Amino acid sequence: MRFGICSGYERAEIIKKGGFDYLEGNLGSISKMTVKELKEAESVLSGNGLKYESTNCFFPGEIKIVGDEFDINKIKDYTHTALEKAASLGVVTCVLGSGGSRRMPEGYCADKANEQMLEALFAVGDIAKDYFVTIAIEPLNSRETNTLNTVAEVYDFCMKLSHPNVKVLADLYHVFVENEPMSVIERCGDMLYHIHFSNPVLRAWPKPEDEYDYAPFAAALKKISYNNRISIEAGSKDVNAEIGPALETMKKYFL
Repeated sequence: MRFGICSGYERAEIIKKGGFDYLEGNLGSISKMTVKELKEAESVLSGNGLKYESTNCFFPGEIKIVGDEFDINKIKDYTHTALEKAASLGVVTCVLGSGGSRRMPEGYCADKANEQMLEALFAVGDIAKDYFVTIAIEPLNSRETNTLNTVAEVYDFCMKLSHPNVKVLADLYHVFVENEPMSVIERCGDMLYHIHFSNPVLRAWPKPEDEYDYAPFAAALKKISYNNRISIEAGSKDVNAEIGPALETMKKYFL
């Protein structure tokens, strides 16, 4: 099990000192980096013994994977550029949430949107394979987008897509908001490839004294022998004060 934090490389030193294994960066930001900026990021990360092992924020909002603005060539061009740069920094997992990119326009045909997403994600998977990257589709609750809102829906989508480089993410916050049963984790089995973690009630870094019970989520992961990466995705009011208790909480439940 590897524990990480969604953060820019500027926090590499404190994250390493806090005992975490990796950072999860922002793919949209990485895609815009110049050669000089990529070298700076790599230098800071390697100097602290870390890598961007994963990324989130796959597509910027202007690239649509559903709707009338769907453009498969634009999708492919962006993905090639972004993954080439990400791979140079050590990225092996790219989380695809991108609620704005996959939001259906009002009145749009749901079946057509699903077919567009299947086409887009199969193409993205093929490109990811070239860079030895796996895509993890993130379910986003219905307040954030209107497609693939639950782990169950993403699992069914990935099974239909059937691409070896496109798998499922489970985010405890979105599972909580959508009131999904923990049995959905077990259903995913080895299709579950990446985890986002937080106190889902507060969407905050976890603490040992939290009232929320993390045990059922941890138990479901253990039942499927999940042993990949878990990234904290939440805000922190005081990184220095919260980083130690956060790691303590994760080790308590997941190791």
